Order: sequence, then structure tokens, then C-alpha cells
Amino acid sequence: MRTRHRHGRHSLGLYTSRQIRAETPFSFFAQIVVGAVFWLGGVLVLLRVLYSRSAEMEAFGSAEPHVFGFFAVAIMFAVGIFIAHAGMIYYGQRLFTRLRISWRKRNRHEPG
Repeated sequence: MRTRHRHGRHSLGLYTSRQIRAETPFSFFAQIVVGAVFWLGGVLVLLRVLYSRSAEMEAFGSAEPHVFGFFAVAIMFAVGIFIAHAGMIYYGQRLFTRLRISWRKRNRHEPG
């Protein structure tokens, strides 16, 4: 998700080119880890909500909607993805660039 701003500089996700220069590869990796922790926390909350709903259905025949639990899951998923998005874009671009370079090198040496 690289976009050009009016000055011709590239951005990365919600980061401007000036912010990208201040970031290190480790900080992008740390963003992915923290985002993954939030996302996995959302998975754990989802499992807990589903478990409590199934226990209520067994005990009472019907379950409460647990709107707050599902809302918390949605928020944790969104926060996790938001935190990790720049790191995922950064490492995705690096991987894509390396794959493209290796593909070009491999195809350059084939007899044509």
C-alpha cells in the first residue's frame, strides 16, 4: 500500500516518508508482535465468549447475546491489525522485492 504524496514521496500505510525514515526494521517487527498479541487476545476472548454461550445453552436452553463480548473481540481484532499493518506492509514489500530480484536473476541466465 504505497502511495505518493503531492511532493512525490512514498508513504507506507499510515506513515509518511518522514516517519518511515525514523523507523528501524526492529520497530516494524515489534509492531507486528504487539499487533499479533492484541489479535491473539481477541481470539482468546472470542473462545471464552463462545464457551460461556455453549455452557448457558446447556444449562438454560438459551444463551444471552453477549454483545459486549463480541464487541470486545471486534475491537481487539481491529486494534491488532491497526498496530501491525505498517510492519506487515514493510516486510511484505521487502519479501516481494527479494522474490522479484531473484526471479529476474534466474530468468536472465536462461537461454533464449
